[in-house]
Amino acid sequence: MHKQECALTAINRPTAPSKKLADEAGLSGNTWQGTLDSEQVLSVRTGAKLGDCRNLSDSLLVVLEGVVKVYQTAANGREITLHRIYGGQICMLSLVCLLHSRGLHAQAVVEEDARLLVIPSEDFDRLMGESDDFRRYLVNSMTYCISGMMQLVSRISFSTLDLRLAHIIHQFSDRTSQRTVKFTHQALANELGTSREVVSRLLKGLERAGTIRLKRGSIEIIDKRELKAIRVATENQHQFYN
Repeated sequence: MHKQECALTAINRPTAPSKKLADEAGLSGNTWQGTLDSEQVLSVRTGAKLGDCRNLSDSLLVVLEGVVKVYQTAANGREITLHRIYGGQICMLSLVCLLHSRGLHAQAVVEEDARLLVIPSEDFDRLMGESDDFRRYLVNSMTYCISGMMQLVSRISFSTLDLRLAHIIHQFSDRTSQRTVKFTHQALANELGTSREVVSRLLKGLERAGTIRLKRGSIEIIDKRELKAIRVATENQHQFYN
């Protein structure tokens, strides 16, 4: 293993998060239990890029705990965040690599210390052939990811940058349950796929409107109700389910 490069630590036996995954995803039966008993769980530190872990290229990765961000980088160096993978969800990049033996033009980086369940290709094939629960879990995970990507495309196509920015700020505030979110202007630019200068101008507009207060490396939310109204309106506009 490339432990130093990938910041991986192996755990010999399944842990409580993997058993919790089985319960929440409705996975049961001898086939799945046998997988939990034999597969490896890896501890991955914040900042590790999963694409650097070459020994994982022929395995399906399931995030048990933590957060993994999937993003794409353009030729000019500009980034855009595609989606995030939370506990209980499958890393779709690993699924594509597993099924098509080729990667995507996207990267995955650990945002919060994570634990990953590693399912080698031979065990993945066995689960697909023998476990109805696993096939259902896989399809549900794919549906969730595709829906999220469709909403992202819709927001990029039809929402203005200021609305998308307000949506992201409120989303992260909700996730952390804090009125102050730690975000640099460049990090927000990477979320939106735009430049830092554009984000700085939009943030100044929100500050003048009394919605937020800018601090060094963070944003304090002053009018959370207004941000929530923007987020709800944006999500309703780009919702693909009734």
